[in-house]
Amino acid sequence: ISYNSKIAAGQHIGLGFPADKAEVIANGFDTTQFRPNLISRGKWREKLGIEFDTFVVGHVARYHPMKGHKTLLKAIRQFSQRAPNIKLVMAGRDVDIANRELKSFIAAHNLEHLVVLLGEVPEIETLNPMFDVSVSSSIWGEGFSNTLGESMACGIPVIATNVGDSAMLVGDAGIVVEPNNPDSLAHSLWSLYQETEAERIEISRRARARIVNQFSIDRMVTTYEKFFTQY
Repeated sequence: ISYNSKIAAGQHIGLGFPADKAEVIANGFDTTQFRPNLISRGKWREKLGIEFDTFVVGHVARYHPMKGHKTLLKAIRQFSQRAPNIKLVMAGRDVDIANRELKSFIAAHNLEHLVVLLGEVPEIETLNPMFDVSVSSSIWGEGFSNTLGESMACGIPVIATNVGDSAMLVGDAGIVVEPNNPDSLAHSLWSLYQETEAERIEISRRARARIVNQFSIDRMVTTYEKFFTQY
């Protein structure tokens, strides 16, 4: 029985699925499609009217309580009080101006000038490179986070809550915080914001290298081939 995350395997074993038949094969990423792209970075910033030197926090997830949109927005409010010249760009299904609940929350926290809502973006590989950090703020329910891996493949530093297999995916190439904790998330954003350009470049290099070396789509395919052929 193949699973794409350790947490999924453990949950199914807990339900009675045989542990000796469990095989965890992590998702893989096309690192030629998801890659650093300064042209896309410039185009998106120009399209959204965001200056090149603005520190952009990215969040890609459908609108659902498990994804922690409100936790991130609370963290951004704290972060913005210490860090000038920032923006939060949020993308995903129902993450748009038609979402009254989300718009009301943003307005109640006086964040309208800091938050950009894009809704679904079909070619997300063009959006990721515009971020300075990509955040996964999920509170529960994650298995293996594709959005984290896609951002890392684009060379974007990541901050992720310790939900599902996120900590395993991030490794030493990002920051992992406890879920549903705006204070911790704000502190991590501030920590990354204070890094020098050279330090951010090094984090970016590690993020992409981790995906290329351990989570490429070719590596996933090869693992599945071995898994199927042995049976």
